[in-house]
Amino acid sequence: MPKPVLDPGADPARQAFVEFRGHFLAPKPPPALLLRGSFTYTAPKPRTKTNRTVMLFFGDLNSPLRLDVQSGVGTSLAFIRESSEGLLAFYPDRRTAYKHWDPVVGAQRLGLPFPFALRDLAHLVSGDFSPLVSPIYDSVREIPGSGFEYRFSRGRVHRLVLDFMGQPQSMSGPLTRPPREDGTKRENETWLITFESYAPDGNGTPLCSILTLDLPDEEKGVLRIKSRELKLQPWPQDALGLPLPDGTEIRRLDREEAPRVLEMDGTNGGGNPAAPAGEAPR
Repeated sequence: MPKPVLDPGADPARQAFVEFRGHFLAPKPPPALLLRGSFTYTAPKPRTKTNRTVMLFFGDLNSPLRLDVQSGVGTSLAFIRESSEGLLAFYPDRRTAYKHWDPVVGAQRLGLPFPFALRDLAHLVSGDFSPLVSPIYDSVREIPGSGFEYRFSRGRVHRLVLDFMGQPQSMSGPLTRPPREDGTKRENETWLITFESYAPDGNGTPLCSILTLDLPDEEKGVLRIKSRELKLQPWPQDALGLPLPDGTEIRRLDREEAPRVLEMDGTNGGGNPAAPAGEAPR
């Protein structure tokens, strides 16, 4: 990002937030996106495990959105669709689909540790922080040699760290998740996302390629973006559907847990990776 020119006597913390607001809050997001990447999930409890999946994320930023999850060797694990009707996930090897009216809770019950909906993630990886970050902060303090930490009482992000140029370094907020397996309620938990590997997009806005998500109990997820295309037109509707094969069993995620996507190694069968049904015109 070009270094901003500060007015004599300007408040550097305020100036950094003005730069952030101009780049990451004010711009109108693109109608749609197509993203390819990988997600590595690590959890130390009850036993240490690390799983890497390949993800194809595409759709309209305002809904619907598709997330196709594959194993590292290319076996399809799950096809997920988020829309105004909630979340639908189809497991091809089990010929079973799971539904939940709340896309956040639904994704968490699939074992995807996202603290917010796919729609919010789509905006975030497109450089639009407005669904999560308030344009007005309550307090700020300088982090020597690094940047500034801003605190918010409104919005879903309660803490945001910017460098001196106004580029996001990390952000955190309150986390809501279902009770643990032993029935213990989760209270006063937070999530933290760290942003790395910035590069400008075609319009000069810096976009990060590595997002690291830290959760309680030392859970960690790393999203590495391999390619990202911000589309100028919405996707054709037939590209964003998720038709279920005849004989598919449909279950409710609010009544039972689904097989955890990130714990599947792809050795139980499954078809070839699914490609988007069509490309949106540019």
